[in-house]
Amino acid sequence: MATCGSDSTDPSTVSPLEVVAATAGEQSPEITIVEETIAAANAGDYNDWISHFAADALIPLNTLADVSVEDHFRFEVAIGTTKTMAEPCKMVGNSVECELTVENDLFNPAGLAPTLTSAFFFDRSGKIITVNEEFSSDLGTFFGAYLTWMKDAHRDVYDQIMEADSIPYMLMTPENAPLMLAHVGEFLAQSADYPKP
Repeated sequence: MATCGSDSTDPSTVSPLEVVAATAGEQSPEITIVEETIAAANAGDYNDWISHFAADALIPLNTLADVSVEDHFRFEVAIGTTKTMAEPCKMVGNSVECELTVENDLFNPAGLAPTLTSAFFFDRSGKIITVNEEFSSDLGTFFGAYLTWMKDAHRDVYDQIMEADSIPYMLMTPENAPLMLAHVGEFLAQSADYPKP
């Protein structure tokens, strides 16, 4: 994976972002780009958001599957996602790491405000090449309960969302968003565990 940043003292290996950061002595340009990317996503501004990504950027859903940055954006907009910084973003090695609180029309009705650790990696031109996302465990527990219920209550919808009993499952795609939102209220009305107080 190509990332932004180098320990070399050879000027030819130093990225443009590193030169700017060293000259300005201010916040890392990578952090500024990530903050702008998050703001664009929250505003639903696809053109601004995609301008920060490399043409071949992908976002891994798990160890076996990736999703295009466009599909990732469309899914999050479809479920009304907003991300708020729980703490300022920081440089960790050659990536920018952010602790975020996530709100949307799928998680919030269940009484959840999951946290998300996002690590943004850059190519040599200063574009984001990939984003590794790790949600808090309460989100995985919710999805597991919701899909188990859906498998019994709406098997046809369940089969559209994922190929039954198969890994990886392409859960967070824009096509799945309306299917998942359509039945969350029914699930919550029948669940003994949700919504959380």
